[in-house]
Amino acid sequence: MQQTKKTISTNVSNPVGVAIDVAGNIWVVNGGLNNNPGSVTVYSPAGVQDQARTLTSGSVFYPSAIAADAIGNVWIVTANSTVVVYPVAGLTPPAPIKSFSFPAIVSGMAAHNMWMAFGEYTSTSLEEIGPFLSGSYTVYGSVPSGAFAVAYDAAGNLYTGGGSSNSNAINVTSASTNLTSQLIGLGYFPFGIAIDNVRGRIYVSDGFNNRVDVFDMKGALLHTIQ
Repeated sequence: MQQTKKTISTNVSNPVGVAIDVAGNIWVVNGGLNNNPGSVTVYSPAGVQDQARTLTSGSVFYPSAIAADAIGNVWIVTANSTVVVYPVAGLTPPAPIKSFSFPAIVSGMAAHNMWMAFGEYTSTSLEEIGPFLSGSYTVYGSVPSGAFAVAYDAAGNLYTGGGSSNSNAINVTSASTNLTSQLIGLGYFPFGIAIDNVRGRIYVSDGFNNRVDVFDMKGALLHTIQ
């Protein structure tokens, strides 16, 4: 059942991504539409907007994806597959500490411990955060599954969906074997994926049909939120 008292609607427009940083703040990506280049709005753990930390087109231009890492940074995909990194603590409004341009379109991101996964059209590249931020761009690994939706579970297994090789499915890459296999055949394009490690649930958003499907960790459909 939807918890309406916890719904955030202040200055949210065309939300296409959300992340919770190490301090519990909520970062919402408002994707650009028509002549609106989009923004990223920041809220306290209680859902109150922090106006001073809101990022507008002067900082982020047509943002499309977001992820929060374990060392206190927030990574945002902007136009032309440029990834901009902001510290959780620091200047108000936030000032970026790094900006990276990728040769291929980055459509999704996820963070786990010291690793970042960048979902592209045909593959998902894995990078160690420390060396990547310091300027060493050697790809640690690559998953043969492009991704629009990307998420890690607590064990470091990587879930991907919506790429060229699994446009209507969720694949999982094992952290122990690095082997990728299909977990869920959806029959629709997954716009987003989230893992509830406490209850063992996988949430997959079906944007075309305005619903979220909830699966167990073995890929069995439990119910649909609509």
